[in-house]
Amino acid sequence: MKTKRCSRCRKEKLIIKFSKNKCRKDGFSNYCKLCSSIMQKEYIERNRKQYYQMKNRWIVDHLHRTWAMKARAQKRNRGYDVRITNDELEQVAKKTKVCRYCGRQLVYINKDKRRHNSASLDRIDNGKIVSKDTVQIICNQCNATKQDRTHNQFVEYCGGIIEKFLEV
Repeated sequence: MKTKRCSRCRKEKLIIKFSKNKCRKDGFSNYCKLCSSIMQKEYIERNRKQYYQMKNRWIVDHLHRTWAMKARAQKRNRGYDVRITNDELEQVAKKTKVCRYCGRQLVYINKDKRRHNSASLDRIDNGKIVSKDTVQIICNQCNATKQDRTHNQFVEYCGGIIEKFLEV
C-alpha cells in the first residue's frame, strides 16, 4: 500500500492517514490527520476569540446552509437513507419562508434550543428515504404534533380537532 511522510511529525504513514487535498500534486495533504487535528487545536487555542467571532459570523451569514447541514446529519445519525445534498436542502430552505400547516414565519437557527417556529425537516410520508421529493420544511411545533403521521393522516387529525370544537 502507498505511503507518505508527514511534514510535521516526519513519520512515514499509510496514505489513508492523510486527508485528501485536490491542490496537492499527489492529491493528499502534507500533514497526517493526527497532526492536522493537533495543529487545528493549537491554532484555535492561540486565536480563540478571533476564531469564534469568525465562526459565528459565518454561521449568521449562512443560516440556511448550517441548518441544512445539521438537519441532514440528524437524519443520517438516526439511520435514514439521506439522498438529498446540502445544496439541494439549502435551496429548499431558502424558498420555504412559512410553515405549510400553520403559516408561521420559520426561523432558521443553528442552536440546540429550538423554538416553536424553528424550521424542522419533516418526512412527508415517514419513509426511511430522505430525498427532495419526500421531505418538507415545517415549524418545529407542527412537526412535533404530526409525529409519525403521514401528511394525509395529519390533515385528517387536524380536521377531527376542528370538527370537535365546531360541535361545541
